[in-house]
Amino acid sequence: MLDGGMETPEEITISGYSEHCAEDRFEDIETEDGLMLRILDMQFDEDASLEAPIDRVGLSCVLEGYFEGYVEGLPDLVGDSSQLRVFFWTGTKPVHLSYPAGTRLRCVQLLISPEYIKKHLAVANGVVPELLLSALNSEEGGYYTDQRRLQPALRVIAEQIMRCTLSGPLLDTFYHGKALELLALGFSDLHTEEPSKQAMLLSLSDVDRVRQARDILLADRGSPPTLSQLSRLVGLNEFKLKQGFRFVFNTTAFALLNMDRMEEAERLLREGRMNVAQVGYKVGYASNAAFSRAFRRCFGYPPSAILRNSAVESDADEEE
Repeated sequence: MLDGGMETPEEITISGYSEHCAEDRFEDIETEDGLMLRILDMQFDEDASLEAPIDRVGLSCVLEGYFEGYVEGLPDLVGDSSQLRVFFWTGTKPVHLSYPAGTRLRCVQLLISPEYIKKHLAVANGVVPELLLSALNSEEGGYYTDQRRLQPALRVIAEQIMRCTLSGPLLDTFYHGKALELLALGFSDLHTEEPSKQAMLLSLSDVDRVRQARDILLADRGSPPTLSQLSRLVGLNEFKLKQGFRFVFNTTAFALLNMDRMEEAERLLREGRMNVAQVGYKVGYASNAAFSRAFRRCFGYPPSAILRNSAVESDADEEE
């Protein structure tokens, strides 16, 4: 029970804040077997967190608010206003979401059981994204997420659900109709457009392999493996490895390697024990010019500037 008298389902925990507006709303409406609307309209005066199980496919229309979240062992989640987010994982661990102080959260979710999708949607070719179907049918613990801009038609439906003033049987009929509208338009949006950059299916073992690939890649900056070699070393095909790097680390494998090289180069230059060419060679550049160009692109100034600053600081220390 929350301070404002608002009840939440027993399996959902909200914590980390002390005062709530009387108008705060957290409501679950089962419109039919396997199809549920969740309405959230909450003001967080302090940093807050929410923990909930993932036993249904969630289609979330975020009207207002920002959050960060995670499922233990899987990539982080980030959400913001005007987003349509679809999320599903066949594992047993809950999702943890956090909201900064001052956040107003307004969100309408359609929660759909896997059985409902298989019975009513999966038989229709192309309605359910292939990656989501793979997650639903995975025996290993399939993980699926997709995030894209909230289309105006979906926003209108979500606002109508949020603002409805009907009561009694008419309200039940209204919610049932709007749930079906969200279902139809939400999945239409997902399968008529190309998957967004965030769309990805990963299992827990896939995530472990992507992280293993990152460790292998950074272990030898001077002569790192090619993507093909890296793929064979961790047992993932190249396509999934590339997508996995974008999803888990939000970058490509070799952009991550380059940033690691630049950070190590900056550290070595500040130590002042090596010149620019030696540092460049140490982090994997055979050409001093190529290293200097890469360093300037990354930091906005040449590597020699750090050596000059280090020399000035050393002289000042000696004078003291």
